[in-house]
Amino acid sequence: MEWVLGGVIGLIIGGMGGFFSQKSKLQEKEYELQKVERLLREANQDCESRLQATVTSLYKDYKEEKETALEELRQSFQTDIGKYQARIDELERQLSA
Repeated sequence: MEWVLGGVIGLIIGGMGGFFSQKSKLQEKEYELQKVERLLREANQDCESRLQATVTSLYKDYKEEKETALEELRQSFQTDIGKYQARIDELERQLSA
């Protein structure tokens, strides 16, 4: 009878030990999960900021490229206008002569 009682008490103590062991492991896993979630948030924020910086840089480069092309086009048109004006002046001189 005593050995049965000892066995029951042993099972209870063993069960409690297993429960607390599992609880401790669960807490460790929960801590690891929180750590991974925090690292994931930080990585996501870093990625977002780098993405925004890249978009801003690309927009700036694109804008500068288009402004340069527009200025070259303006200069080309001004050159053409100058040539046409010179030709008009020459033709007017020929007509008046």
